Amino acid sequence: MSTRDRGRFGGKEPSMDVESLERENERGLDALSERIGLLKQATHGIRHEVDSQHHVLDRMADSMFSTGSMLSGAADRS
Repeated sequence: MSTRDRGRFGGKEPSMDVESLERENERGLDALSERIGLLKQATHGIRHEVDSQHHVLDRMADSMFSTGSMLSGAADRS
């Protein structure tokens, strides 16, 4: 530490000790963990919605194919 820094801190080291840094890191990790949990929940919700919509679209495609086949058969008979 330079002489200038010692004068600024009254001849003592800055008050930020290892324990304080560890507590700060723990708080940061807790906040990050909470955000990751929320993101994970949102991702699962999105996946569920996509799977549901995919199922609906598959049923619609099957119905359209069936309807197209019926119309084609009716047109061939006329």
